[in-house]
Amino acid sequence: MATFGTDDAHHATLWAWASDFGPITQAGVEGTGSFGYRLAQFLTGAGVPVFEVNRPNRVIRRRRGKSDSVDAEAAARAVLAGDATATLTSRTGPAGQLRALLVARRSARKARTQTEQQLRSLILELDDDNRTHLDRRRIIDLTAACAALTGTDGTSLALRARPGIGPVCAAQLLVTAGDNPDRLHSEAPSTRSPGGRMRPSKARRSPSLLHSLISMAMRHRPPATTMAYFCCSAR
Repeated sequence: MATFGTDDAHHATLWAWASDFGPITQAGVEGTGSFGYRLAQFLTGAGVPVFEVNRPNRVIRRRRGKSDSVDAEAAARAVLAGDATATLTSRTGPAGQLRALLVARRSARKARTQTEQQLRSLILELDDDNRTHLDRRRIIDLTAACAALTGTDGTSLALRARPGIGPVCAAQLLVTAGDNPDRLHSEAPSTRSPGGRMRPSKARRSPSLLHSLISMAMRHRPPATTMAYFCCSAR
């Protein structure tokens, strides 16, 4: 038993190793539609019939433990016994191209549905007047109504007027500060709640935000000013 990589170069090494045991007349590959596709294509190109091998029984795998050697032996025995009969489906022609488009379409529809659900859940937090104005059955009408909304103040615009702060950074700064920005007396509380405990979500986002702002400042502001502030904050 030997182990090989999953790229084309290692497939050639696998072929040379297996050929030492005799002529290769057929092969079984698990996952020919995903991670095993390249190997199956290599074997098919070499003139070897390839059969799709089902994943090992989960109950047996849990009992014996996961082992690539055991799975490889089981795949070989399934082909020799004639249990594996499904052949490889080619994805190199027009059908393969259409398959890629359908996969992308399904992903886009899933993302669209999730976005619509999030948008409609936000509407539930509004007062009756705004909820009635925004509640639309068709998502295209709902999106247009939401796009026509305007902010309540110019805080975001004021932040975006500063060098290096775009719409995403401005939004994250406002979310981090919340509706009580006066409680932030220094950089330290920017990731803490009023009680002093670290908020997990803000603890993950705030350092990333500060890193982006500092990186932008170091590229576009005088180096001496930015480094002086950075060294002071580090202390």
